[in-house]
Amino acid sequence: MSPGIFATTHWSVIAGAQQRGTAEAEAALEKLCMTYWHPVFAFVRRSSPDEHVAKDLTQGFFERFLEKEYFRDADRLRGRFRSFLLTCVKHFMANQRDRERAQRRGGGAIPLSIDQLIEEAGVELESNPALAPDRCYERQWAHSVLATVR
Repeated sequence: MSPGIFATTHWSVIAGAQQRGTAEAEAALEKLCMTYWHPVFAFVRRSSPDEHVAKDLTQGFFERFLEKEYFRDADRLRGRFRSFLLTCVKHFMANQRDRERAQRRGGGAIPLSIDQLIEEAGVELESNPALAPDRCYERQWAHSVLATVR
C-alpha cells in the first residue's frame, strides 16, 4: 500500500473484533490497532507539541478504546469505521483536555475551617463593646446553637 492511500477497513475485520473471547477477535483487534495506530498518532500529534506525550495519549486512547470495547458500537450503516474512530479520538482528546484544565477540590479556593470560623466569631462577640448586653446575649446564644449543631 502506498503511503498516500488510506485503506478502507473491511467490515469483516470489525465483525471479527466484536466476537468476544475468540482467537478471531484477538487477531482482528490486533489488526485494527496496528492499522490505525499511525493515523491516530498523526491526529494526536497535531494537538500535542511533545512527541512523547502524543505517543502516550495515543496508547491511552487505544487502551481506553479496547477496555471500554467502543469498537462494539461501530456500525456499517452509520458510516465508515475511520470516521467512527476519529470521532472516538476527538472525544478522548476533549476529555483529556477537560481533565487537565479541571481544578480539583474547590477550584483553587483556600479552604476555610468551620470550626475556626465559629471559634473566631465567639471571641469577636465577647470582645465587641459596641454590642448592647441583650444583643450580645442573643448572638452568643446563636453561636452556641451553631456549635451544638456542628
